[in-house]
Amino acid sequence: MFLVILNLGATAGALGGGWLADRWGCKPTLIVFFTLAVLSLCTLGIKPGPVLLNVMLLIAGATTIGTLAVIHAFAAQQYPSEIRSTGVSWCSAVGRFGGVAGPALGGLMLSLNLPLQLNFICCAVPGLIAIFAIAMVKQSTLLANESAPRTADAHS
Repeated sequence: MFLVILNLGATAGALGGGWLADRWGCKPTLIVFFTLAVLSLCTLGIKPGPVLLNVMLLIAGATTIGTLAVIHAFAAQQYPSEIRSTGVSWCSAVGRFGGVAGPALGGLMLSLNLPLQLNFICCAVPGLIAIFAIAMVKQSTLLANESAPRTADAHS
């Protein structure tokens, strides 16, 4: 049931995140989503009751897995069209690194016999890093420049 709730949240997060990114922009949406991810993961570590557990799982799924669509759109906005596919591919590759390193780090945390809450806090640290990294990205003017009509050169 754990994975079902998590993936239902991921689906809702991808759809809702895209909708919010269209209204607010990708950067504010990602900052809100990653903040909710950190809070939901930390709350999971306090052994909540069944209702709060499922709500936090839904939010965690929406704000971690569900943000992939928005983060790729955000990355696409940061690069000119000539290198956009490379930029988005790098974004995806860095994300895949987390998918590979995550289980190894999770195993390491379990082998250290850390308290349950500290394990969840450690899992929330990448979300904190993401919040600061996204906040440091300057607003891109690439899309505005590319969509502006180009005037004909007088010398052509």
